[in-house]
Amino acid sequence: MNIAFDIDGVLADTHLILAEFVLNNYGIDVTPICNKFDYPIPGITTVELHEIYRKLILEKSYKIPPYISSLAALLHFHFTKAVNLHFVTARQEGLKDITVEWLKEWLKVPFTVDIGIESDKKGEHLKSLGFDAFVEDRFQTAIDLSTKIEHTFLLNRPWNKGREVPEKVKRISSLQEIEPYL
Repeated sequence: MNIAFDIDGVLADTHLILAEFVLNNYGIDVTPICNKFDYPIPGITTVELHEIYRKLILEKSYKIPPYISSLAALLHFHFTKAVNLHFVTARQEGLKDITVEWLKEWLKVPFTVDIGIESDKKGEHLKSLGFDAFVEDRFQTAIDLSTKIEHTFLLNRPWNKGREVPEKVKRISSLQEIEPYL
C-alpha cells in the first residue's frame, strides 16, 4: 500500500488554535460544530474564516500541537514499516515554508509534502502520484476520495462523528489501526 496523510486534523491539532481564536475574538464556542472547514459562524463568511485560518498558521504555527498518538504512529510506521511519510494538504501555497518547518520540527525524519491541493482535487492528485490510500479527517473529502483511490481512512474527530460512511471508507479511531494494511 502506498499511503499519504492529511496534516490538519490528522497530525496537526489546528482545530484547537482556531477554536481558541474564534472564542477569544468573537465569543463563539465552535466546539460543537461538526465540520471544521464549513463553520456556520454568524458574522464570519467562509472567505473570512479561511483568511483567519491562514493568519493563524502564519502567526501561531509554533503553538499548534501535534496529536501525539498520530505523531507516534507515523514515526513507528517510518522506522518499522519503512513507510515514506507523504502529506497532501489543502493549505494555501503561501503556507508551504511554515508548514515544512512545522513538520521538520515535529517529525525529525524525511518526508514530502504537497501544499495547495484543494480537498475536491486530492483524489486525482493522489492517483496521479501512485498513492492508493489516504488518511483524512474531513468527512466530505473522505467520501470524495473513496471514489478515486482504493483505501480511504477517515480518522474519527468530533467534527466527523455520527455520520454514516460508505463501505469503501474505513473509520479509524487512531492511526495505529492502519498498521495491518501497511
